[in-house]
Amino acid sequence: MIEYPIANPEIVFREEDGEALLFDPKTGEIKLLNKTGSLIYKLCDGRHKREDMVKEIIENFEIEDEKRVRSDLDKFLKELQDKGFIGKEIGKRNEKRAL
Repeated sequence: MIEYPIANPEIVFREEDGEALLFDPKTGEIKLLNKTGSLIYKLCDGRHKREDMVKEIIENFEIEDEKRVRSDLDKFLKELQDKGFIGKEIGKRNEKRAL
């Protein structure tokens, strides 16, 4: 699993009322995100670790099952990575770009 997920800078991100759409202009791939997915994607900035994301989800959505949050988060991040919407951080901490 990626330690510090980072959004692919080539992806178009549009948010409205907490929900969002991801669009990859190279592949034409579209992914619709609910409020939880939108929050997670916004945290894919190369500065937030998976553990930070778990805490944010639990706090923002008042979820008590931390084990399920971790499992669902891992699946979601893997899907985003597999589709090229996110990557891993490379370079210096203040010079982030997706791979």
